[in-house]
Amino acid sequence: MEKIKCPVCNNTLIFVDHILGEIKCQRCKKIIRIDKESSEEHAHTEVK
Repeated sequence: MEKIKCPVCNNTLIFVDHILGEIKCQRCKKIIRIDKESSEEHAHTEVK
């Protein structure tokens, strides 16, 4: 499992093995797009 953090405010968003989707940060209200395969070392996150 990997901890996914918001790239803007560094708030922990979710713990995942693999995910493809978007999540809204509760602290800074930015929408974060997350793309992580189970074989990847780290998730690719980008602010929308």
